Amino acid sequence: MRHEYGTTLGPIGTPMTDDQAYRLEALMDRIEDPTLKRYTVAEALRDLSDGERADVSWISTQAVDRQRDVVLAAGMDDSHFRMNPVVTLNHNYNVQPVGKSAWRKRMSEPDKPGVIAKTVYPPRPTEWTGEWATDQALALIRAGLLGAKSVGFITLESRPPSVAELKVHPEWANVRRIVSKWLLLEYCCTWLPVQQEAVVAACSKSFADLLQINEIPTAEPIVTFLTLKEAKAAAFASLESIDTTAIVNGAIAKRRGQV
Repeated sequence: MRHEYGTTLGPIGTPMTDDQAYRLEALMDRIEDPTLKRYTVAEALRDLSDGERADVSWISTQAVDRQRDVVLAAGMDDSHFRMNPVVTLNHNYNVQPVGKSAWRKRMSEPDKPGVIAKTVYPPRPTEWTGEWATDQALALIRAGLLGAKSVGFITLESRPPSVAELKVHPEWANVRRIVSKWLLLEYCCTWLPVQQEAVVAACSKSFADLLQINEIPTAEPIVTFLTLKEAKAAAFASLESIDTTAIVNGAIAKRRGQV
């Protein structure tokens, strides 16, 4: 795992900063479904000036995904992601981030409500000596080979679709659930869409060479994050394994000169 993502495995097992891990732990008792969900969304072009190293993408729409869920844009909480808004390549934490999210916005367009985000792809720093995966990712996006964005989130609240919603959205008739509140944990550039609607909404069109991507060596191991509940359980288990009677009797025997 790269240190850009943090040096702690959070309560759900994904890399993050210590502050993110502690805040997420505080939410765990109130989270409806602590399982990390991921899905990708489809192309919907938006305008962006030429020459900028950035794209504007749909990272979530209210289309029915392959798990028959609908994720409402209004329910997004990006407070966790905002603390370290780095963008990965294919959710791979073993390589450097390829971008940084400048902003996320909820869109209420009648024909396509959802969430869009601006991803900035910084230029190579002068002191960087290895391959710069950001250039490679941007080249792939411009070439149309890395056209999707995939989000990772935790469900905070969900419910069945209402009668009123089904009248407006008859296509939701077979929906399993409406995710009405969700915590955004991550999003990435990807070429493997999971949701049928995906993607880079607009990308700067200046020329870049298409480079081969090589994996970057993994950094040193990260520290596993323990919740307070897990730490207490481990402590009590250790205490219960101690034979206090034997220790006391041994001490008494030693004082009496029997040992």
